[in-house]
Amino acid sequence: MVYTAHGVPQPEFESEPLYKVGYILEAMTLRHIANRAARVVAISSYVSNLLRERYGLDAQVIRNGVDTEVFYPPSPVLKHRLKSSRGVPDGKKVVLFVGRLHLVKDPLTFVRSIPKVIARNSDVYFVMVGEGPLRNAVQQEASRLGIKESFGLLSRLPRPSVIEWFQASDIFVSTSPREMLGIAVLEAMSTGLSVVAANSGGPPEVLGHSGTLFRPGSHVDLAYKICTLLDDERLAEEKGATAREIVLNNFGWDKVAGQYAAMYKDAVQAS
Repeated sequence: MVYTAHGVPQPEFESEPLYKVGYILEAMTLRHIANRAARVVAISSYVSNLLRERYGLDAQVIRNGVDTEVFYPPSPVLKHRLKSSRGVPDGKKVVLFVGRLHLVKDPLTFVRSIPKVIARNSDVYFVMVGEGPLRNAVQQEASRLGIKESFGLLSRLPRPSVIEWFQASDIFVSTSPREMLGIAVLEAMSTGLSVVAANSGGPPEVLGHSGTLFRPGSHVDLAYKICTLLDDERLAEEKGATAREIVLNNFGWDKVAGQYAAMYKDAVQAS
């Protein structure tokens, strides 16, 4: 048996009783299960370190992958068409957030950065895709800040629609300070987007020098980093191209599957 940890349970951040109970049970049984596995795998060095610090477990790091043939950089013509079909005003850059509207994802920092960005660059439109317990808080904050004309909040969408939003966008933002790896970050990288992410958790591991990092929880620093990319289109394009190259070289599912195959083979031979 191989046990893959996609993260560590964090019941302290859950307000919904069912989730809180589930994570408490996971925390109680995690070490018991891991100690009976032939191998323990962590999806990032960040998760591996948490397993060691909290549970005394050693884990091999095999990061998740992304389907590079599904998430691919669009042509300029396709990007323009996708923007138009979604009602994005002509000439506007799109800044995208995709994730659960939950405390651990910190969506309010994304929302609070918007006024500072549009004060400096009005040719930008912010899109947030997701559901979760902070949805009402996000709506109320957007209303308080008066950003209705520059911000769209979308419910959870079918996968094809999410892919098209990635392709219609220009910058992707991940605000979570505790992101275990960042599947949406990998998807954005594969689509050739420049990514701004909190300088903590798993995203800095996968972004490398393609990423633009901001101080976790600081909407002021996030706004500054977004503006840096909006003001320098060439820099944004270079970072997006580098991100795509990183994904092709390291995070295609064939490469990830090969690492798992080698790990299984080693576990069988050692048994």
